[in-house]
This record gives sequence, C-alpha cells and structure tokens, in this order.
Amino acid sequence: MNIKEKIALSKQVNSLTLHREGIFYKCYNEDAMVFVKQIKPYKVLSKFIKSAGEEVLSIGFPVSELEKGSITTELKIQKELK
Repeated sequence: MNIKEKIALSKQVNSLTLHREGIFYKCYNEDAMVFVKQIKPYKVLSKFIKSAGEEVLSIGFPVSELEKGSITTELKIQKELK
C-alpha cells in the first residue's frame, strides 16, 4: 500500500486506520490527529512527501505498546466531523 492510499484511508469518517510498518504502527493525517486527541498524546510529525505531493502528518508507536496494554486495542471511535 502506498502513501496516497494510506492518506485516502485516513479520510474515512467512522474508522481509525493503523498501518503496521515493521515493528511500528503508524497513522496519517486525520487519523493521527484523532489518535492524539482521543487515545494517547504523541508528537505529530509533519513531512512533505513528494510522491503524495503534499505535507503529511503522522504518528508512530511500537507494536509492543499494544501488546503490553499501554494502548487499548479498541480503536473504533467516532471521528470528529469538521
């Protein structure tokens, strides 16, 4: 899955999508902001991605955070409508 597809998934209103990338889970743009506001505060990174042609927001955390229970596995939350 490429970055454009991941960004498109982040725009879905009623779901939060985490992408496993190696030993990390990452989420992008809208999903990243919802995660930080409603689940656990993380530092949001902003980077221009040339292949997407835009500035992309992201957060990431180790898979072990889910395994040890620091983050709940119930990630279905209602996104804030704009």
